Amino acid sequence: MTVVKTDNFTNTNGTDIESHDPNWYYMDSGVTGDIEIEVNVARCENPAAAGLGAAYTATFDDDQYSQAKVTAVTATEFVGLCARVNRASPNQNFYLWNTATSQGFMEKYVGGTWSAIDETGAAVSVNDVLRWESIGDQHRTLINSETDMGPNTDSSLATGDVGIYFYRGNSLASLDDWEGGNIEEEASGAVPSGILRPIRQDQSRLIAALQL
Repeated sequence: MTVVKTDNFTNTNGTDIESHDPNWYYMDSGVTGDIEIEVNVARCENPAAAGLGAAYTATFDDDQYSQAKVTAVTATEFVGLCARVNRASPNQNFYLWNTATSQGFMEKYVGGTWSAIDETGAAVSVNDVLRWESIGDQHRTLINSETDMGPNTDSSLATGDVGIYFYRGNSLASLDDWEGGNIEEEASGAVPSGILRPIRQDQSRLIAALQL
């Protein structure tokens, strides 16, 4: 793994995320609102916002991750992570994980249309560390390093930025200790973070061993 950017959202209360760091930008999915720094966490301060995200502009590889710690969440106010965000006009395109103390959802927003990828995500709690990983056309979510959803296959989006997301935030859901980075395959050919490949064995050696 290569960490590209970290943010612990330390700033004056009420600081808009774009003012906090100009590399953050709002993901315009047709909803207005603002994500602010409050008591050194990031949270959505607009109660009317059905969904609102911010992505970070950096040089992210196509194989990438977004990670953050849950600092507040309810059954109806969701926190989330996003990946492969691109700023195509008139709509942003991105992958999204929305999750709460009730259930989690893996989705995509492409060309102005929402589509579900996986709706079997587990509930989350305060202090859980959330992580989204995209490797090629495989995408999965993790809670405290354990796989939650996926890997699921989708090839709609190949590249972009990573970031955070809130649904019905209303100041009741927040994230901290965010990081985004690249997932790099090791020289040995091992796939990082538990993405599985078939095991290839020497069949003649295997047959000989079974005959002992």
